[in-house]
Formats: sequence, C-alpha cells, structure tokens
Amino acid sequence: MARPADISEKRILEVARDLFLERGIAATEMKEIAARAQIGRSSLYRYFPSKEDLAFQIAAEILAALQPQNLPETECTDGRAQLRAVLEQITALLLAHPREVRLLDEFDQLFSGPYPEIEAARRYVEFNRTFFCTPVEDVLRHGKADGSLRYDLPDPLACRLLINTLLAAAQRVLPRAAHLREEQGYAEEYLTALPALLVEGLSAK
Repeated sequence: MARPADISEKRILEVARDLFLERGIAATEMKEIAARAQIGRSSLYRYFPSKEDLAFQIAAEILAALQPQNLPETECTDGRAQLRAVLEQITALLLAHPREVRLLDEFDQLFSGPYPEIEAARRYVEFNRTFFCTPVEDVLRHGKADGSLRYDLPDPLACRLLINTLLAAAQRVLPRAAHLREEQGYAEEYLTALPALLVEGLSAK
C-alpha cells in the first residue's frame, strides 16, 4: 500500500487511463483503480470523487495528445497545402493511437446525455471551447487570405467540422478495421484519403 506521500493525482490518472484502455470505462471499477495504484479507496476518492471525474479528465488529455500543437514543417507556404499537411498530421496521430480512439468512442457513448454536474465535466467543456482548434483555424485564415481556400463558413465552424470529421471517421474505422477490410476491402485507407478530400472541398476553384 502506498504511503500518503507517494500518492499523486498524476499516478492515479496514469493507472486509470491504463485500465480504461485495457478494459473500457464502463467495465473498470474504482476499487480496481485503487488496487492497481496501491492505495486505499478512501485515498482515491479524496482525489477523484467518482469514475466520471477520471473519465472526463482522461478524455481531455487524450484529445489534447491527438491534436498537433504546431504546424507541420512543409516547403509549401499557401494555406491549402498547409491545411492538408496539418490534417494529415492529425490523421497520423489518430492512426497511431487506435486504443485511445476506441476509448473516446466509448466516452462519447457513455456521456451522450446531459453531462453530470461535476467540476471535471465543466473543465472538459471549457477545454473543448478554447483548445479544440489550434492550429487548424490559423491555417484556414491563412488560406482565405492568400486565396487558396474559399468557403462561406465561419472559421471556427469550418475548423471544428474538419477535426470532428476526422475523429468521427477514426472512431468508426479503427475499432472495426479488420471487419471493414474483410467486408469492404478498405479500412485505414478511408482515413488516409480523407484529408485530401476535405481540403478539396474548401479549395478555391
């Protein structure tokens, strides 16, 4: 059993994330998190009053890790090429983290109704409002300014539409990749082809 000085929020989150990835959110119990973290349940509940608190914080951390913090290096300077590069970067991150994508899919299903009245849920909403579009929105503005992109949507809406489209496709494809390949002949190819199609729809004609 860990001594109080050895207990940390970071350690509990790491253990909970590993269990969620292994077993799923719904199938993981708080007593299992406490046991693997080698702490008492009372200590766990002092840091996280419920499994929902853990789920919302971990979902935000996964979303942050699946979005590029900086523009990818490219020799092309026009917004159209930059947008394709950054969307391909997001796609590569999604392809590299299929278990995390599956966990986000379960999270979305578990919390499809009203969010619980907890601080973690409020922080999750605020995180998505403020963090969600960096740096895609900057690239969209650049493409509008240089004339390589043309669209009538507000920049924040266009940005969120692009990211949500990639994430939704990943949540559909990655957990069922083997089945899709058997049934349709393609799986990950749907994701790798998507950035070019999305950019084409926004490109100036």
